[in-house]
Amino acid sequence: MLAAAVRNESTISVPCLAEHYLEVIRESFRNGPFKLMGFCFGGMLAYEVARRATAAGAKVELLVMVDTPLWTRIPFSRSKWITHHMKGLQEEGLTYLTGRVSKKLGLERAAASSSTSAEPNEEATARVGALARRVRNYEPEGGYEGRALLIRADDPALFVTHRESRLLGWDDFLHGRVGVEFVSGAHSEIMTQPYVSAMGRLLGGYLGN
Repeated sequence: MLAAAVRNESTISVPCLAEHYLEVIRESFRNGPFKLMGFCFGGMLAYEVARRATAAGAKVELLVMVDTPLWTRIPFSRSKWITHHMKGLQEEGLTYLTGRVSKKLGLERAAASSSTSAEPNEEATARVGALARRVRNYEPEGGYEGRALLIRADDPALFVTHRESRLLGWDDFLHGRVGVEFVSGAHSEIMTQPYVSAMGRLLGGYLGN
Protein backbone atom coordinates (compact mmCIF):
# COMPACT_ATOMS: atom_id res chain seq x y z
CA MET A 1 0.00 0.00 0.00
CA LEU A 2 2.82 2.40 0.87
CA ALA A 3 4.74 1.59 -2.32
CA ALA A 4 1.64 2.31 -4.42
CA ALA A 5 1.01 5.61 -2.66
CA VAL A 6 4.53 7.00 -3.03
CA ARG A 7 4.58 6.40 -6.79
CA ASN A 8 2.57 9.61 -7.07
CA GLU A 9 4.98 12.43 -6.20
CA SER A 10 2.20 14.66 -4.92
CA THR A 11 1.43 12.15 -2.14
CA ILE A 12 4.99 11.92 -0.77
CA SER A 13 4.22 13.48 2.61
CA VAL A 14 2.98 12.24 5.97
CA PRO A 15 -0.41 14.06 5.77
CA CYS A 16 -1.17 12.84 2.24
CA LEU A 17 -0.20 9.27 3.03
CA ALA A 18 -2.28 9.37 6.22
CA GLU A 19 -5.31 10.60 4.29
CA HIS A 20 -4.83 7.71 1.85
CA TYR A 21 -4.64 5.18 4.68
CA LEU A 22 -7.69 6.65 6.41
CA GLU A 23 -9.78 6.35 3.27
CA VAL A 24 -8.78 2.69 2.93
CA ILE A 25 -9.52 1.96 6.60
CA ARG A 26 -12.92 3.64 6.56
CA GLU A 27 -13.96 1.71 3.45
CA SER A 28 -14.03 -1.39 5.67
CA PHE A 29 -14.57 -0.05 9.19
CA ARG A 30 -16.42 3.24 8.65
CA ASN A 31 -16.33 5.12 11.99
CA GLY A 32 -14.51 2.53 14.07
CA PRO A 33 -13.75 2.03 16.82
CA PHE A 34 -10.12 1.85 15.74
CA LYS A 35 -6.91 0.84 17.46
CA LEU A 36 -3.96 2.21 15.51
CA MET A 37 -0.31 1.27 15.86
CA GLY A 38 2.86 2.11 13.98
CA PHE A 39 6.59 1.56 14.34
CA CYS A 40 9.05 4.42 13.69
CA PHE A 41 7.76 6.29 10.59
CA GLY A 42 4.62 4.15 10.81
CA GLY A 43 3.94 5.77 14.18
CA MET A 44 3.82 9.17 12.49
CA LEU A 45 1.29 7.82 10.01
CA ALA A 46 -0.75 6.27 12.85
CA TYR A 47 -0.75 9.61 14.69
CA GLU A 48 -1.88 11.53 11.63
CA VAL A 49 -4.54 8.92 10.80
CA ALA A 50 -5.82 9.04 14.39
CA ARG A 51 -5.95 12.84 14.39
CA ARG A 52 -7.80 12.98 11.09
CA ALA A 53 -10.16 10.13 11.99
CA THR A 54 -11.14 11.84 15.24
CA ALA A 55 -11.70 15.14 13.46
CA ALA A 56 -13.97 13.33 10.98
CA GLY A 57 -16.11 11.89 13.78
CA ALA A 58 -14.62 8.40 13.93
CA LYS A 59 -13.76 6.74 17.24
CA VAL A 60 -10.12 5.91 18.00
CA GLU A 61 -9.79 3.83 21.16
CA LEU A 62 -6.00 3.71 21.30
CA LEU A 63 -3.04 5.13 19.39
CA VAL A 64 0.25 3.25 19.83
CA MET A 65 3.52 4.68 18.54
CA VAL A 66 6.54 2.41 18.78
CA ASP A 67 9.88 4.26 19.03
CA THR A 68 8.56 7.10 16.89
CA PRO A 69 10.57 10.31 17.22
CA LEU A 70 9.21 13.67 16.10
CA TRP A 71 12.53 14.88 14.79
CA THR A 72 11.58 18.55 14.46
CA ARG A 73 11.03 18.68 18.23
CA ILE A 74 14.13 16.76 19.38
CA PRO A 75 17.06 19.19 19.26
CA PHE A 76 20.13 17.98 17.41
CA SER A 77 23.27 18.04 19.55
CA ARG A 78 26.45 18.67 17.56
CA SER A 79 28.61 17.76 20.55
CA LYS A 80 26.84 14.39 20.92
CA TRP A 81 27.18 13.82 17.15
CA ILE A 82 30.94 14.46 17.25
CA THR A 83 31.40 12.32 20.37
CA HIS A 84 29.39 9.45 18.87
CA HIS A 85 31.31 9.32 15.57
CA MET A 86 34.70 9.88 17.16
CA LYS A 87 34.01 6.94 19.46
CA GLY A 88 33.12 4.79 16.46
CA LEU A 89 36.32 5.76 14.66
CA GLN A 90 38.46 5.12 17.74
CA GLU A 91 36.94 1.70 18.34
CA GLU A 92 36.62 0.46 14.76
CA GLY A 93 38.89 2.62 12.62
CA LEU A 94 38.16 2.67 8.88
CA THR A 95 35.76 -0.24 9.34
CA TYR A 96 33.39 2.23 10.99
CA LEU A 97 33.37 4.47 7.92
CA THR A 98 32.98 1.62 5.44
CA GLY A 99 30.17 0.20 7.58
CA ARG A 100 28.26 3.47 7.44
CA VAL A 101 28.70 3.69 3.65
CA SER A 102 27.52 0.08 3.26
CA LYS A 103 24.48 0.77 5.41
CA LYS A 104 23.54 3.79 3.30
CA LEU A 105 23.92 1.82 0.07
CA GLY A 106 21.89 -1.01 1.55
CA LEU A 107 19.01 1.33 2.38
CA GLU A 108 19.11 2.75 -1.13
CA ARG A 109 19.03 -0.72 -2.68
CA ALA A 110 16.11 -1.71 -0.44
CA ALA A 111 14.20 1.38 -1.57
CA ALA A 112 14.94 0.61 -5.19
CA SER A 113 13.82 -3.01 -4.85
CA SER A 114 10.34 -1.86 -3.81
CA SER A 115 9.77 -0.44 -7.29
CA THR A 116 8.00 -2.34 -10.06
CA SER A 117 9.81 -3.61 -13.14
CA ALA A 118 8.16 -0.80 -15.10
CA GLU A 119 9.64 1.87 -12.84
CA PRO A 120 13.37 2.77 -12.95
CA ASN A 121 15.16 1.98 -9.70
CA GLU A 122 16.70 5.47 -9.64
CA GLU A 123 13.26 7.06 -9.66
CA ALA A 124 11.97 4.80 -6.88
CA THR A 125 15.05 5.54 -4.77
CA ALA A 126 14.62 9.29 -5.30
CA ARG A 127 10.98 9.12 -4.19
CA VAL A 128 11.76 7.16 -1.04
CA GLY A 129 14.57 9.63 -0.35
CA ALA A 130 12.11 12.50 -0.71
CA LEU A 131 9.77 10.77 1.74
CA ALA A 132 12.61 10.31 4.24
CA ARG A 133 13.40 14.04 4.08
CA ARG A 134 9.76 14.97 4.62
CA VAL A 135 9.53 12.58 7.55
CA ARG A 136 12.50 14.38 9.13
CA ASN A 137 10.73 17.72 8.61
CA TYR A 138 7.22 16.58 9.53
CA GLU A 139 5.38 18.91 11.89
CA PRO A 140 1.80 17.94 12.89
CA GLU A 141 -0.89 20.42 11.95
CA GLY A 142 -2.76 19.83 15.18
CA GLY A 143 -2.93 17.86 18.41
CA TYR A 144 -4.54 14.55 19.29
CA GLU A 145 -6.93 14.42 22.24
CA GLY A 146 -7.35 10.65 22.58
CA ARG A 147 -5.60 7.94 24.53
CA ALA A 148 -2.05 7.25 23.40
CA LEU A 149 0.79 4.90 24.27
CA LEU A 150 4.45 5.45 23.41
CA ILE A 151 6.57 2.32 23.44
CA ARG A 152 10.29 3.04 23.56
CA ALA A 153 13.38 0.89 23.08
CA ASP A 154 15.48 1.01 26.23
CA ASP A 155 18.65 1.14 24.11
CA PRO A 156 19.04 4.86 23.27
CA ALA A 157 21.17 4.26 20.16
CA LEU A 158 18.64 5.94 17.86
CA PHE A 159 19.04 9.22 19.73
CA VAL A 160 22.80 9.32 20.32
CA THR A 161 23.05 12.59 18.35
CA HIS A 162 19.94 14.22 19.84
CA ARG A 163 18.88 15.41 23.26
CA GLU A 164 16.68 13.17 25.37
CA SER A 165 12.90 13.65 25.29
CA ARG A 166 10.59 11.40 27.33
CA LEU A 167 7.76 11.70 24.78
CA LEU A 168 10.20 11.69 21.85
CA GLY A 169 9.21 15.23 20.92
CA TRP A 170 5.41 14.73 20.98
CA ASP A 171 4.86 16.77 24.17
CA ASP A 172 2.92 19.57 22.47
CA PHE A 173 0.70 17.26 20.42
CA LEU A 174 -0.51 14.43 22.66
CA HIS A 175 -3.20 16.11 24.75
CA GLY A 176 -5.07 13.11 26.12
CA ARG A 177 -4.04 10.32 28.49
CA VAL A 178 -0.52 9.26 27.51
CA GLY A 179 1.40 6.21 28.68
CA VAL A 180 5.12 5.59 28.17
CA GLU A 181 6.55 2.09 28.32
CA PHE A 182 10.06 0.79 27.68
CA VAL A 183 10.93 -2.55 26.09
CA SER A 184 14.30 -4.26 25.93
CA GLY A 185 16.36 -3.94 22.78
CA ALA A 186 17.48 -1.36 20.25
CA HIS A 187 15.34 0.46 17.72
CA SER A 188 16.48 -1.85 14.93
CA GLU A 189 15.54 -5.07 16.75
CA ILE A 190 12.44 -4.47 18.89
CA MET A 191 10.12 -5.68 16.11
CA THR A 192 11.91 -9.05 16.05
CA GLN A 193 11.92 -11.96 18.48
CA PRO A 194 12.18 -12.18 21.41
CA TYR A 195 11.55 -8.45 21.86
CA VAL A 196 8.30 -8.31 19.91
CA SER A 197 6.75 -11.02 22.12
CA ALA A 198 7.51 -8.93 25.20
CA MET A 199 5.89 -5.98 23.47
CA GLY A 200 2.84 -8.09 22.73
CA ARG A 201 2.46 -8.98 26.39
CA LEU A 202 2.77 -5.30 27.30
CA LEU A 203 0.11 -4.34 24.77
CA GLY A 204 -2.19 -7.02 26.10
CA GLY A 205 -2.49 -5.08 29.33
CA TYR A 206 -3.51 -1.94 27.48
CA LEU A 207 -5.95 -3.77 25.23
CA GLY A 208 -7.54 -5.60 28.13
CA ASN A 209 -6.71 -9.06 26.78
